[in-house]
Amino acid sequence: MPGASILELQQFGLTAGERVLLSRVDLRVPARGVTVLTGPAGGGKSMLLRGMAVLSRDVGRMVHHGRAQFHGAPLQPRNRPFMAFPNPPGIRLSVEEFMRRCHRARQPSQILDLDLAWQTLAWHGCGDLVALKQAELADLSVAQFRRLGIGMAAVMGEPLVLLDDPTAGLPRAGAISVLSLMSQLAKDRAVLAVMRQIEHIRAIGQLVVLMAHGQVCAAEPVTTFFRPAADSPVALFLRTGQYLPASPTATPAAVSAAMPRPAEPLAPPTDWGDVASPAPSDFLESREPTAPLAPRPGLPVLPAPMRWVEPGRLGCLLLPAGQRLLDSTLTTLRQLGVGTVLTLGLEGPAMAESATLAGLQLRAAADAGTVHSTAGLAQLIGQVAEGLDHGQVVCVLAQEGAGLAALMAAGWLVRQGTSVASALHQTQALEATFRYTAQEEWQLIKLEAALKRQGGRAPEPVR
Repeated sequence: MPGASILELQQFGLTAGERVLLSRVDLRVPARGVTVLTGPAGGGKSMLLRGMAVLSRDVGRMVHHGRAQFHGAPLQPRNRPFMAFPNPPGIRLSVEEFMRRCHRARQPSQILDLDLAWQTLAWHGCGDLVALKQAELADLSVAQFRRLGIGMAAVMGEPLVLLDDPTAGLPRAGAISVLSLMSQLAKDRAVLAVMRQIEHIRAIGQLVVLMAHGQVCAAEPVTTFFRPAADSPVALFLRTGQYLPASPTATPAAVSAAMPRPAEPLAPPTDWGDVASPAPSDFLESREPTAPLAPRPGLPVLPAPMRWVEPGRLGCLLLPAGQRLLDSTLTTLRQLGVGTVLTLGLEGPAMAESATLAGLQLRAAADAGTVHSTAGLAQLIGQVAEGLDHGQVVCVLAQEGAGLAALMAAGWLVRQGTSVASALHQTQALEATFRYTAQEEWQLIKLEAALKRQGGRAPEPVR
């Protein structure tokens, strides 16, 4: 990796108590351009970013080891890279107050010049956000909030900005706007981003780093990363999403024989072209939109199929009876494009923490009593509407057979104008072993009446 570097890691690792979070990461990030971290799930990509930005849940007892140099000095609490928030904080803030807090956290001895900040954002292509300066954060779409957070790197003069899957869960237009801002910032600073969608990596990536098993396994320019030797582990990752390193005692012939052979010669699709970093809008607009939540081969599979209430926007994942919700399931949902989750009857002390680490926003963790309360159901439906209004894919997590997901889905359909009878009929198929009772039908009738009184808006709590 020739040229000046803003970040250098040598044998860098993270431990928390007895847990090894990362081991022996060797990485040099150029002072300009977009460096992309990619790799299979659980490889340590997000942990690396959060560890450097001191955002991990284990920060109180986390230990760094190895050599880490940022901006010419050792990595430490007062010399660490800036990481943009992936999702809005769970508190009520105005846009300008959020900007002040970001600035105060990084530069506590200085006062933010808001006029200059807005000029800087407009210069970097965020002029549309200026009209929202008096708005609440909750009024921004997810794409707008992410652009605001990324743009703060320019406002504060940060030499390196860390991003954890900045385009996840965004519609096409939102992804283009975020990629365009990243490309603009990378002209005079470094961007280090975890990214999973190949088309987005090819759109703006310049250096692609493959991470697996807590280590850097490959680092190549984007032009060569996607054209590996057909029997290399990188080729296996591109085909299957997995990375399986060879045994140090294996012969080249044995490794080659053990590699799964592609059905056809490995080469990028012809519509990718030969340009290393085309403009994000040109590249993305040249491709047909992909079906939402279509898992790549090699990703951890979900414990059950996603059952859609609104295809590509609102779905339900029902865990088989007796099965616990695992962190790996949340991580897989995030990789498949889900941005917001609601859990019904699965609450636990670490639920919010697990969702945050997976990069998801947990809007509600409700028990069965809340769902069977008309007031509680109304509030949960409002949370679903808020997530969808921000452009996120929403997933409701519940136990199979309890009927909580079906009742929630029926309530949503009623909110969308479907009659109670039709909503009951449509959602009955969500859970084959569940049957609605007269009490639940009456609950939906009261919800429908409340919605009519509110003119179709999410109702106030009903008793």
